[in-house]
Amino acid sequence: MHSEKEFSKKITFVSFVSALFVVLIHAYWVSLSYSVQDTLSYKIVIGAENFVNFLGNSYALTMFFAISSMLFFRNVDDNNLKRKLLSRAKSLIIPYLIWNALYTLFFFITGIYYLIILPFITNIHIFPPSK
Repeated sequence: MHSEKEFSKKITFVSFVSALFVVLIHAYWVSLSYSVQDTLSYKIVIGAENFVNFLGNSYALTMFFAISSMLFFRNVDDNNLKRKLLSRAKSLIIPYLIWNALYTLFFFITGIYYLIILPFITNIHIFPPSK
């Protein structure tokens, strides 16, 4: 039991570090004007950003795939593989479909607002009327 707890702590730590790298990959670190791009601090920040992006792209995503597959197949044998695959498919596909439906609905509603309602109210047309 002690080794199971230790294993869980290690997996949690590696997952945390990987998640941190993924967040840093998606963060835009600097938005400086062109006048400061020749400064040393700008070059240090850009170098750090490139280093984190390299580590994140080559390490974090690979670790997520490795940890996911290792945990998926950890307690699987030939008897329960089909049941586990179906369970995992449901737990991934249902939230995926719900999220995409909400996302599509949101952009459909906001698209109608920006393309039809707002121009009608303000008389500002995104697409000029054809003559």
